[in-house]
Amino acid sequence: MFTSKCPASTILTTLKSVANKLNFRVAVSDAEFKVKLQGKEEGRKGKLAVTAEVFELASELVVVELSKCSGDTFEYTKFCEEEVRPALKDIVWSWQGDDIDSHEGQVGTSNWCG
Repeated sequence: MFTSKCPASTILTTLKSVANKLNFRVAVSDAEFKVKLQGKEEGRKGKLAVTAEVFELASELVVVELSKCSGDTFEYTKFCEEEVRPALKDIVWSWQGDDIDSHEGQVGTSNWCG
């Protein structure tokens, strides 16, 4: 889960782009602000499937919840940490569980919503 100051439409577009680069199948529900991603390769427990749901709380505050729908939990964690987080660094304000002090006050400074 992460927060962003970007509009929901920008986040959905970015998530689709990231999924395509990672060779995942993408299904988008613009009306519900959801993106469903499914890996094309079999993992240890089937194909990894992830849903990203975007909640627009205010005009400049959006929460995005990532959840595993199917596949291996270890592969999901690795996918999030090694693929998704680095790819979304330009739109993320903060990740749930991140210690703000560890960013030395830099949280959100690279928040690009072009």
